Amino acid sequence: MKKLIIPLLFLVPCAHADEQDAVRRAVDEGRLKPLAEIITQVQARHPGRVMEVELERDDGRFVYELEVLSPDRRRIEIKVDGATGEILGNDARSTSPQHPLPVLLREVLREYPGHVTDVEYENGLYQIVIATQDGAQLRVSVDPVDGRIHRDDARATRLQQLQAMPEVMDAMLQRYPGTVLEAELERARDGSYRYEFNIRDARGDVRKLEVDAASGELITEVVSGNRD
Repeated sequence: MKKLIIPLLFLVPCAHADEQDAVRRAVDEGRLKPLAEIITQVQARHPGRVMEVELERDDGRFVYELEVLSPDRRRIEIKVDGATGEILGNDARSTSPQHPLPVLLREVLREYPGHVTDVEYENGLYQIVIATQDGAQLRVSVDPVDGRIHRDDARATRLQQLQAMPEVMDAMLQRYPGTVLEAELERARDGSYRYEFNIRDARGDVRKLEVDAASGELITEVVSGNRD
């Protein structure tokens, strides 16, 4: 049995020229289904990320062998008849993160210098928040299996659209004069951002304000009694 490794960006293997020609002819003549069609068919039955594809040729018969990483972190090896697209069998095995978290964090900081402020493991990925050297906050996700780093540009864009805390704080102090005891930026469940300010007035009452960080509009106001 001859085994050819197929790059996922192409429909033919990166092998010797004569082998490439043989595969091209097989696809053109309808004796071998294109890789894109095979991947679509496999993912319809086995959702997940295709990690590797190999093409085996045995006595003129082509067999695709795909490795899929499922949403529940199992690696599934699937064999498909190259001519008919029939799935010949699959072998699933569980997998655990292959890269230790400290190693992943070092790679993240090498790409995005700064300080890690938060790490959570969600849906098979590490969600990492970084305070960058220029003072911005950046969120990336890291696959613990293959170590791939993905930047959450949507989140970064949302942060850039927020009003600066000093301007929002000034507006609240003009409306509610006093001393700011606490101030923080919080992310709501709907993905929006809100500033929370605790302001003590001249009488000693503490007013807790929740403000839309994008528009600067006051959302809620709660007043408590004298607090030292």
